[in-house]
Amino acid sequence: MVKALTFKEALDKAMSYCGRAEHCVSDVKTKLIQWRTSEEYIDTIIQKLIEDRFVDEKRFAEMYIREKIMYASWGRVKIAHALAVKRVSDQIYKPILETFDYATYEMIAEKSLTAKWRQIKAKDFYEKKAKLFRFAMGRGFETYVVQAWLEKNKE
Repeated sequence: MVKALTFKEALDKAMSYCGRAEHCVSDVKTKLIQWRTSEEYIDTIIQKLIEDRFVDEKRFAEMYIREKIMYASWGRVKIAHALAVKRVSDQIYKPILETFDYATYEMIAEKSLTAKWRQIKAKDFYEKKAKLFRFAMGRGFETYVVQAWLEKNKE
């Protein structure tokens, strides 16, 4: 049987975990539970990590949003859902999502939609358009972004 970590061991391990990459509170809490940290220590450890700025939900949300838009080509809807699943407050991430550079977001969406449009095989324009919409919705792009792209790139 695996023995539970002491407070000091769990805190040190959590600090190391947070020092390597940005994590949200729910990620850290999940790790502490996986490490079999006593429940009485978890909240205290998380509070200490927040006080010492090892964990910062706003900083995490900013990094997560930038990373998912720039490198994973996700849309705002998918990002918002993923952050909600991670239990990041919408009061933290919504302003960040809304203020993300729209020109960059539009460029990423356009690049992603253009690449997918070339790959889609369909018997007619309407089937191809439907497949593009399904792809875009899966990626989390808003309907108006896809419609704008289609208007700009009519065949």
